[in-house]
Amino acid sequence: MPLFGRPFYGLNRRLLESQLDDLGVDPAASTAWVYLPHPVIVDILERRRWGRVVFDLCDDIDDMEVHPALREGETSLLRSADVVFATAEALVDKARRVRDGEVHYVPNGVDAARFGDKIESPGKLRRVLYVGAIYEWLDEDLIVEVASARPDLEFRIVGPLRRPLPRLVKMANVSIPGPVAAEDVPKEIAAAQLCMIPFRPGPLTEATDPLKLYEALIAGRPVLATALHQGERFAPAVRLEATAPGWLQAIADLESGAWSFDVDALRERVAREEDWRERFARMDRVLDAEPVSV
Repeated sequence: MPLFGRPFYGLNRRLLESQLDDLGVDPAASTAWVYLPHPVIVDILERRRWGRVVFDLCDDIDDMEVHPALREGETSLLRSADVVFATAEALVDKARRVRDGEVHYVPNGVDAARFGDKIESPGKLRRVLYVGAIYEWLDEDLIVEVASARPDLEFRIVGPLRRPLPRLVKMANVSIPGPVAAEDVPKEIAAAQLCMIPFRPGPLTEATDPLKLYEALIAGRPVLATALHQGERFAPAVRLEATAPGWLQAIADLESGAWSFDVDALRERVAREEDWRERFARMDRVLDAEPVSV
């Protein structure tokens, strides 16, 4: 139960320990793989002797509205974990400021097989798509300004709504259908001609590595984003623009052909270098060098 405060910690710990016991988990011969630095999880890691503890650092919570206990737990795990993976270079730098041991950079990836060997030609630009969680980092101001200037385009925002978007819901050329099933994401991307990642500037954006970036690229779609450092290596398929005028110019360049890239070469590269199988192989090599202590 995602609750904070001393009265809940004991209950949550007992529930989690009971589940581990029911599953027959022997901590001393097991790897505890953690991404949420909740105080209950940190407590269980400290109370039981684990063969190996892996901390997967996926986001910079310093730029998120989270309970202070999560920040304390993150620091504790960075210091004590046997292995630390980080999904972005900015997170590697952050972890190294706290941790004495090594930090392994392993970005997110894509299941290329879900998107097939062939893609449909996107055709004329009609739809601009965002797929992902809609949290405080989504830049509503930017989308409003761009969508207002291009009423001929549909701006589709798909995903669980974690914050209100009062101005966007009133716009005729903006659709916000809510979340879709994971198996429907390839169809959503295929129906769009441009994917967008409109995150507001800040440490969180600098440290994020969105899964949908890889899914858009394997589908052969260009990505228009704000200051997304993790997308720089995919230029020119990924274009970074920090302002609404920059976004509008990028859209115009896509329509005129001034912004273009080799779709087949991009997809081949992403399938070869960014697939989850490559990521898991990289993690396996790290873990093989850090065997479980028994």
